[in-house]
Amino acid sequence: MFYKDDEGQYSYHSFSMYIESDRPVAELVDSNNSTFIHEYIHFLQNISLPYLIRPTIAACYRMGLLFNEIWANLKYLRPFKYDNKYMLDLDEELNITLGKSQECYYDLNKLKDIKQNIAYEKKITKKETRIFEYTLNFSTNEEDEDTGLKKEFNYIAGAMDLLEYISYKIENKFFNTKLPIFPYKTVDYIFKYYNLSNIPEKVKLLLVEYALYNDNPVKRLIYIIEELKLKKELLFSYYRLEEL
Repeated sequence: MFYKDDEGQYSYHSFSMYIESDRPVAELVDSNNSTFIHEYIHFLQNISLPYLIRPTIAACYRMGLLFNEIWANLKYLRPFKYDNKYMLDLDEELNITLGKSQECYYDLNKLKDIKQNIAYEKKITKKETRIFEYTLNFSTNEEDEDTGLKKEFNYIAGAMDLLEYISYKIENKFFNTKLPIFPYKTVDYIFKYYNLSNIPEKVKLLLVEYALYNDNPVKRLIYIIEELKLKKELLFSYYRLEEL
């Protein structure tokens, strides 16, 4: 992410925050309170959400494999290619479920469709395992010069969109931060697509956090939202009673 000329990033597996800048450290710290808060929220996610705890433990396990190899052979050959089958399957799962977080330069109109695709399918311990990927299809306000039709934009959503949504919403309570739609505001478009924009923001955050207890958070979130849509009248009647 970029704040003026400073780039901030949090590394989940090493519990480290990195900020790249040409400015002096003291000046950098004083002028980037929102960046530090945003990345600190990622640290809290790192130590509390199962979706992130699992790969962090796996990273420690991978380091153990490396030490065992060095101990057994008294040498280390790069690149390290001694991962077992479990680690390779986990890497594949994380690469898919994390999402793509690609940039969008179009003037978006609305989310038209959410498509579920099987991105990975494999037998693991005699059981068929499938990992789903979710593509958000947007209409835009820009016309194609050749066809005259409105352009479309496809975005692959993932756990990163949910993690950044939580950090962005909390940060925005204290700082008027302007950030791009993806990955920070993806979740709002998903709720709007299901006509559930009126759900209080704190409830949305709780649902997003709960989804991050699953191995495929976007799949879980969409399942929860579809269940809420079926019980929408009951949900909003509850909030009306709470307000009385």
